[in-house]
Amino acid sequence: MIVHTKKAPDSRDQEKAEQELINKFTCSIRFKHTAEHDRYIYITRVNGEQARIILGRGVDFIQPDGSTKSTYIVIHDPINL
Repeated sequence: MIVHTKKAPDSRDQEKAEQELINKFTCSIRFKHTAEHDRYIYITRVNGEQARIILGRGVDFIQPDGSTKSTYIVIHDPINL
């Protein structure tokens, strides 16, 4: 999974959060800091098929304790990029 996001002003907190996600999940997660905002996630499966998840809020809708703030999620699965 590749998470497209912009670099946070305090990158230490962002780096810590990214490392926690990498440690928590067994799938391969990479972060690209090139996006204008952090409201979408592209997923590329082993077979090359791709999906996109669009978030109504930034990835920070997931709180450090695992709770979430209300947001909408749109899933395009599969997509042709």
